[in-house]
Amino acid sequence: MKYINFSITALSLLALTGCSSMSNLWLGDDKKERLVGERITVYPSVFSTSIDEGYKGTLISIPQAQNINEIKSSNGINSVLFPNLSFTANFKKSKEFSFKGSNTFSSITQPILFDNQIIILDPAGMLLAYDLDSNKKLWETAELRKKSSAGLFHISPDFYHGGITLKDNILFVTLGLNTITAINADDGSIIWSKEIASPTRSTPALANDLLFIQTLDNSTYALNAKTGEIVWAHYGVKSDVSTVETSSPVVVSNIVLVQYSSGEIVGIETTTGNELMSLSNNSGLERLGAHKQFHSVVHKIILEESLLIFYDNEGIVSALNLKDGKQLWSNKLGFNKPLWSCGELAIGINESKELIAFNKYDGRIKWQTNLKLFEDQKNKHHTIWSEPIVGNNKILIVNSQGQLFEFDINSGEKLFQREVIKNVMTAPIIFNGKLYLLSNNGKIVEYS
Repeated sequence: MKYINFSITALSLLALTGCSSMSNLWLGDDKKERLVGERITVYPSVFSTSIDEGYKGTLISIPQAQNINEIKSSNGINSVLFPNLSFTANFKKSKEFSFKGSNTFSSITQPILFDNQIIILDPAGMLLAYDLDSNKKLWETAELRKKSSAGLFHISPDFYHGGITLKDNILFVTLGLNTITAINADDGSIIWSKEIASPTRSTPALANDLLFIQTLDNSTYALNAKTGEIVWAHYGVKSDVSTVETSSPVVVSNIVLVQYSSGEIVGIETTTGNELMSLSNNSGLERLGAHKQFHSVVHKIILEESLLIFYDNEGIVSALNLKDGKQLWSNKLGFNKPLWSCGELAIGINESKELIAFNKYDGRIKWQTNLKLFEDQKNKHHTIWSEPIVGNNKILIVNSQGQLFEFDINSGEKLFQREVIKNVMTAPIIFNGKLYLLSNNGKIVEYS
């Protein structure tokens, strides 16, 4: 594989190491003067997705499986911290929880689980809490979307998709509209509700009593987590390239990293809102004046110490060493949903429905498996695959046809297949040794 250097100014590197005295490289607000410095475009060094034959037969070291006893964000598990999850593998259906389902192919907000509870945000904007042992509903809110003036941002009830984050017994909720709501996790009562200028479907991120929200129009807001008041707003460059999904901010030290619809990653100082860095591997759609909506691209970066892996709307994956600003590798692999990190590998599904495992540090492809071979041929054009996870040393994936698969992490070989609930479009959830599947039909099924 060919390597190319990726230069970032010292300003950006110092920002990521926690220096708060740096000024911003670029101001995204069109009304503000652009400071000295340039946006950096990263182009792929290669476009091949061929398997590295020398790497293919090498056995990788798989981290020990860990039990997960809390999931406090609808972003799900951080695979960098928990790369291999432990669960009971008999796949016996034990419980079922109901909520209002969706009639669309859009994904439903992943629930959060903690203290033997599950919190569900349904497509109508209703928040529900269940006890996992008794299956008893603990509380439910009124439709939170009624708390929003909606107006310009009103959309079909079947297309709501937001995010939930829990901290200090408070649930911070976005609804797919322009409202952020803080809710008491004990009884579902509303603490505060705040409207912003743009709709958001991102899961809120929290740091030092600041709540970070990313919107659909390339803006980022910092709110006071106690009051809901806006502390600052960062306005990214408006783009012809848009998305109906929103990635969620990632906080590193005093920097919040966001990835906008163009694929650009921006580093913003958490307390001031000043932009400290900007990088992109945009392949020129804006320059060419393309008008395109990426309905299925969900950005989610992998950040492991100094290694940053990200992908853009064209499926170009880049790895960056944040210590020296050098690009480690770049390749067009076609990913459009989050990757899973496990040991030296990252694993994901691309637009061609190929399950691919590649080395995070040098980009070599270890194997790829064509998932189309396992689909029901009568409905293959409408089959949606979830993002992968790793549990009990194996890769787990589910699809909307109601099929759950296990694949070998070293070879990509199919090991197991089982019929499960249909219309599952989000990744399997593992919590306290049990497996949960979320269906768009309005059911969450527990397998233990």
